[in-house]
Amino acid sequence: MLKFIRPRNVLITTGLGFLLTGVIFQIDSIQLAKDTFPKELLTHEGLRIAELMQEGLGTLLIMVGIIIFTARNIEKEAARKLVVSIGIGSSVLFIGAIMHLLEDDINPPISGIVMVGTFILLTVIASAQD
Repeated sequence: MLKFIRPRNVLITTGLGFLLTGVIFQIDSIQLAKDTFPKELLTHEGLRIAELMQEGLGTLLIMVGIIIFTARNIEKEAARKLVVSIGIGSSVLFIGAIMHLLEDDINPPISGIVMVGTFILLTVIASAQD
């Protein structure tokens, strides 16, 4: 049933997912900042700092997406190891977002949390495939 969830397909999916998310962060950085941070922090200067943070995160997501996507044709065992690494790294990102969501006034986008959670699930399934 889950035979299509192979390391190569997960590399393509996660690579494109991170790449597209990074582009969205670049394009919509002001609105993302307004949706993420408490209003009292978003003075003119605070909004500019939050916007720059969103753009920086977007740049990093684009970089990670390009690296993952271009690695899609590596040999099978190397792809499996890379998929495991992506799962571990995505878990750190996921846990950090959940902690912010539960503990403070920062509101990470739920769509991003769901996307990263999906990537983690895909990496677990793909790394267990033969």
